[in-house]
Amino acid sequence: MTKKRRSDQLEDIIDIQDQSIMLSEVESIASSTEEKDNKDGLYSSILLSLTHETYPKNKAKLFWAEIIEDMKNLEHALGRKVGISVATLDYLSNIKKYWMNPK
Repeated sequence: MTKKRRSDQLEDIIDIQDQSIMLSEVESIASSTEEKDNKDGLYSSILLSLTHETYPKNKAKLFWAEIIEDMKNLEHALGRKVGISVATLDYLSNIKKYWMNPK
């Protein structure tokens, strides 16, 4: 295993920050009925912004569709709007069991 140089680590941080999306933008995308183009890793960037974890493009696109469906189910069950952050946490923790101890 090779050790990363400090400059390489800084570039990684910059790359991740450049991919971040504001929560208001994510909420807007979540409420839209049209599917967005994933060629540039849109769903990976969205999930990175929400979870601070990286996901491959195809997995991120699948997760996103399922998170949106879970959000709709939660809203129907609760009779009120549920934010995308809550839906993401619910989906990854309770539905997928992907996160056992989220922070």
